[in-house]
Amino acid sequence: MKKALLFLLVLAFLGTMGVTGLAWAQLPEKHKPWETPEQKLTPIPFPPKTVFVSSQTYVGNLGGLAGADQLCQQLAITAGLYGTYKAWLSDGRSNPNTTFRHSGSGYRLRNGVVIANSWNQLVTSGVLSPIIIDENGRTVTPPPYDPYGIIFVWTGISRYYHSAAIDFSDAAKKSNCFYWGSYSASEYGIVGFAKPVYPTIHPFADEWTDGGSNTCDRTTGHIYCFQQ
Repeated sequence: MKKALLFLLVLAFLGTMGVTGLAWAQLPEKHKPWETPEQKLTPIPFPPKTVFVSSQTYVGNLGGLAGADQLCQQLAITAGLYGTYKAWLSDGRSNPNTTFRHSGSGYRLRNGVVIANSWNQLVTSGVLSPIIIDENGRTVTPPPYDPYGIIFVWTGISRYYHSAAIDFSDAAKKSNCFYWGSYSASEYGIVGFAKPVYPTIHPFADEWTDGGSNTCDRTTGHIYCFQQ
């Protein structure tokens, strides 16, 4: 009698499990309690990189590209900016096309103004706005004794003729203040204009990196600094 009762209890238990298992099997995937539904993650876009023109001015002897990068980095640290900063500079052997991280999220000034929406736009179409904001967020002004109001920036980076596109292949083959190590009046360096000098003739998109050249003894040259 006891064995028969035990047998019936086992059958009842197995029958319950079978129905329960069948019920679980018929539930939609998202209702199964032992499985966690997949979460769809929305990619977080990277913010634009920060760009500034140095508040300090220098002669053509910048200590080479490495020295110019250190100048940018120190200015950024002093201003409380995070990240790595490099100078927009070419010495004919190395240039930003090979030494910079090419941003796909664009570049902006300290005041939030976007100067380019991507690296490709920067080097093919020029800047959307003049780079006249320094590392502290202040507007850089020309020397008071300059009748033309020129804010010139050492670059060593030329552009194609009648174009805003950068010509890295020709950049600073000669005009680089002897690899940015000379302050001689007999050496020259390519300069850009942070502020448009001839806006009706050449827009700032053209002149920002290649507006002409200066002798390397000039003490009023700024540098552009780009966050990497």
